[in-house]
Amino acid sequence: MTHLRRVVPRCFAFACAVGVVAVARIGPACDCAIPDVEQGFAAADSVFSGEVVEIRRWGDHVVARVHVDAIWKGPVISSIDVRTPDNEAVCGFGFRVGERYIVYGDSSRRPEPECELIGLSTRTDLCTRTDLRRDEEADALGEPLWAASDGVASGGVFRRGDVDDDGVAGMSDMIRILDFLFRAGEPGRCRDAMDTNDDGAVDLSDSVFGLSYLFLGGAEPPAPGPLRPGYDTTTDDPFVCGDGEALPCDAISRSDLPGVRLEIVDAPCVLTRAEAAAGVIFTYRLVVDESRDVTFRELGTCRRGHPGRPLLYERIHGGGQVYCLCDLGKCLPEDHRTDLARGEHYRVFRWCGRNWIGPSDFVNPVGDPFPPGLYTFEVRGVGTWHHTDRPDDPFELLVQYELELVE
Repeated sequence: MTHLRRVVPRCFAFACAVGVVAVARIGPACDCAIPDVEQGFAAADSVFSGEVVEIRRWGDHVVARVHVDAIWKGPVISSIDVRTPDNEAVCGFGFRVGERYIVYGDSSRRPEPECELIGLSTRTDLCTRTDLRRDEEADALGEPLWAASDGVASGGVFRRGDVDDDGVAGMSDMIRILDFLFRAGEPGRCRDAMDTNDDGAVDLSDSVFGLSYLFLGGAEPPAPGPLRPGYDTTTDDPFVCGDGEALPCDAISRSDLPGVRLEIVDAPCVLTRAEAAAGVIFTYRLVVDESRDVTFRELGTCRRGHPGRPLLYERIHGGGQVYCLCDLGKCLPEDHRTDLARGEHYRVFRWCGRNWIGPSDFVNPVGDPFPPGLYTFEVRGVGTWHHTDRPDDPFELLVQYELELVE
């Protein structure tokens, strides 16, 4: 069954007042039939759900960054950029930050840049089934290929104090802890969520601690806390359900910025040259346990950044080979000041197995493939940490690990 979706152009206040519609600015009305679930799924290259965490302009489009929580079709990845026209009159979809959507993405309508350019992206518009996430739509799609609770990319994510896993830590959760302790009640999906004071045990003190936080202004439960889902930062306790996935290869993480660190989430330790040429995705995250006011400094030759966003420098290198996005044309060095908000901020980096130092004003071409060998993938950020009562401190954030490229 198909549905009709029509968006009538809305004139600006001045144009309406004089009886004129700025057609050149708005364009024709969007008039198309919406496919049913089966048709929409078949036509899409990717189908996934998630929360929009950022929206930015890109030419005559807007790009919504979606933190993915379920995937029915397409690659398994934790963050996807979704392009759509910037006007409903030309069928642009009106994403809003903080809302959850089911997205039907189509990369075939507009040629994608080579995978060396910016990460994973797709396109959607009002003529697909993309809409706010509804349970009935998710049920119609069936069992997802991957969901956040599966443990593939973020299975250990939980909120401390949210025992029933409904997204909110409240009185019912503290009652459930007591019910578990004294009436053999169900413990919930993850006992780490019951350990509200993070002392490595579930006992009466957890309910008391949680009630003090909820009603008496007591201390907030330790990270990941009740407000933002995340991983357990104390992995030496007996509860493994909240721990992040361990990489099969060792990663080194260093930080001079207290309460902030970089972590590898999903990345290959061994891959063939053919796998690299087909495109490999590295997923990492910036973990902020305590909010910080910082300024990031540019690294490399010239890096295009956005004020208010962390400026992080990714590269793959070793044996005279290097791939990065570090030369992006003529630009002046800039400071990028931002308030790092508490939480986990995911990013992806994509590579096709070749040498490159990024797009530039000289249009430098992509280089030769990396030969077999050992290489290092690293993410680095440097800058200053601002204080109100003392001089600023310099900092460096770094995470790196070694991967092997084979024939």
